[in-house]
Amino acid sequence: MEALVCTQDWLKGKAIHLFSEEDLDEIHRLEKVRIAAYLKRAVSYCNGLPLALEVIGSQLFGKSLAVWKSSLDKYERVLRKDIHKILKVSYDDLEEDEKGIFLDIACFFNSYEISYVKEILYLHGFHAEDGIQVLTDKSLMKIDTNGCVRMHELIQEMGREIVRQESTLEPGRCSRLWELIQLKVIIADLRKDRKVKWCEKAFGQMKNLKILIIRNAQFSNGPQILPNSLSVLDWSGYPSSFLPYEFNPKNLAILNLSKSHLKWFQSLKVFQMLNFLDFEGCKFLTKVPSLSRVPNLGALCLDYCTNLIRIHDSVGFLDRLVLLSVQGCTRLESLVPYINLPSLETLDLRGCSRPESFPEVQGVMKNIKDVYLDQTDLYQLPFTIGNLVGLQRTVVEDFDHLKKMKKK
Repeated sequence: MEALVCTQDWLKGKAIHLFSEEDLDEIHRLEKVRIAAYLKRAVSYCNGLPLALEVIGSQLFGKSLAVWKSSLDKYERVLRKDIHKILKVSYDDLEEDEKGIFLDIACFFNSYEISYVKEILYLHGFHAEDGIQVLTDKSLMKIDTNGCVRMHELIQEMGREIVRQESTLEPGRCSRLWELIQLKVIIADLRKDRKVKWCEKAFGQMKNLKILIIRNAQFSNGPQILPNSLSVLDWSGYPSSFLPYEFNPKNLAILNLSKSHLKWFQSLKVFQMLNFLDFEGCKFLTKVPSLSRVPNLGALCLDYCTNLIRIHDSVGFLDRLVLLSVQGCTRLESLVPYINLPSLETLDLRGCSRPESFPEVQGVMKNIKDVYLDQTDLYQLPFTIGNLVGLQRTVVEDFDHLKKMKKK
């Protein structure tokens, strides 16, 4: 449909079928003349934009002719050329929770992976599953075949305009960017890799900040202060070699410092709620300290930490860990000596060329599905490999150095 936006001939004929195929079969014994008249009105109001026709169609789907007339009368009161106002009708029909989800996606999360978006929305206090379903049903967004959120640029711009209109004279007071003491969400995606000069204590006043996401920016230096109120810290290219000493976020659920300058971090003593830990591409990181006090950790990604040498033994005993990936860690001497990870589903050791043996499996692991051993120099699998009872697939392409395999 998007490719036909400027094809007026399409609108004159086939556009009617968008309604006909989805609605006429559902509405029995109605006067065809009245229906046709309403359909022509709807097509006319869409002003050459099939996307608007899809939105209006989803609003009228399955409704009575009385509702059709009422809705079309409402559309008629707005300028046909102002498609933002036409699309906004569907926004106005949303519940408050759904409006919040729509504005967050329009302002921040278009093209992001849906699983990540749901996690962020949940942490933001929204009922993500139901809200996203409503937005999809109303054609305000879609989920593509890659599992990413897709919102048409006109709908996205309509959402951003709603936010801008909240405070045109003082943008800092808009709901997606409040004054510092009230600020709850900061998402800075500069699209181009830009250098940023700033004050290292800038976050000191943001006592209520919950979500901090920074992408595509080169900061002159790292933060001296990070708010302990954070539930999401997603800072690709984090500029400092360490986290602030007094950073103790008890509610932090997502910590993503991929491609950062991080060299080390202290044992995570207060990160009880941490679920997702991503240090992918941290080329200065040499070791991972104890994670024994991170009981809820579900994913640990250390891919392409090319100077990583050691991982603390505690990583082998995280009860809720689902994903453990150390792909491309070419200097890693060994994973851990022992593992007992009852929730683990995926273990990825691809490209780890130094470890010579697989960890001893101390407990039965029923949930393991995939183990990736491509381009490794393992020469021995332990007898306890038989404890991986749920294993469905082991990938060993380019695996030339396996000399001995022991099976239970």
